[in-house]
Amino acid sequence: MPIHRARQIPSSIMAAIFLVACQSARVAPPAPAVVTTAPFEFAHNQIIIDAAIGDSAPQRFLIDCGVDPSVIDLTLARSLGIEIDETQAGEATGAGDGEGLAVMLSSIPDLAIQEMKFVPIVALAADISPFSGALGFPLAGILGHSFLEHRIVRIDYPARQVTIGTEASAFAPPATTVTRRYVVPLKFNSEEQLIPVFDLMIDGEIVSVTLDTGSSGGLELFPAAVKRLGLEDEKAAGEATEALGARGLRKLTKGSLANVGLGPFVIAELPTHFSERSISGEVREGNAGNQLFQNFVLTLDYVNGEVIFEQ
Repeated sequence: MPIHRARQIPSSIMAAIFLVACQSARVAPPAPAVVTTAPFEFAHNQIIIDAAIGDSAPQRFLIDCGVDPSVIDLTLARSLGIEIDETQAGEATGAGDGEGLAVMLSSIPDLAIQEMKFVPIVALAADISPFSGALGFPLAGILGHSFLEHRIVRIDYPARQVTIGTEASAFAPPATTVTRRYVVPLKFNSEEQLIPVFDLMIDGEIVSVTLDTGSSGGLELFPAAVKRLGLEDEKAAGEATEALGARGLRKLTKGSLANVGLGPFVIAELPTHFSERSISGEVREGNAGNQLFQNFVLTLDYVNGEVIFEQ
């Protein structure tokens, strides 16, 4: 596997995870314009899709646009004889109070979803058994930015279908009947954090949040946003809870917000977590997840640089 320039690779598992002191490589975009549609299981508000690696039995992968590059379970990678470069190792950091995951440079070779086959996907090998335990079944890996880039991925949440291709003209209409659409440019949190960012409207104020299909929540608001929006009372009235992050459990306050706007759409009541994450020097003031997106047919178009919300 060719290794290009050294860089910090942002990654996440159920949240933002950042690889420290590793190198990565980008693969060439796929040539054929092929489209495939596959069912997904919405387990614990996570998008779980079946995929095979070579001649293996179908494995369960999570689709997470907040991960960069992608992730393969360390035990599975070793059992399948997938090359792992232990000299390219680092520690994943992110939400939680424990130690970061140990990660090593690897790949997901010969991946197949339905009839569609993929060139090798750059990935990090890591022990993701804690997340398998939380889901209640073995998780083979996470399909993140290195899988999504150069592709169009439409997630039809109501119909529980994912459609993957490289040309928008080859996509049939979604199984869910839609009458309205809202299109925003595909832009990222930063050059280092290739997590899509979009705007919500909360109490008449624009709030930029990351679009995270690996988050099982609705909306997480960071302290600066809570202060700017004057939501201290809503936070104080919330319920203490915990969530599993890259560095173990972290404390949150669970509540909800009413009439959250997304372009022409209004979410009457959105489950919201108020966190203590101190984020500086970033565009985002929060993180949006699948409890918000489940109201839509969501298209992540990395080819044409668009994010499309449809109802």
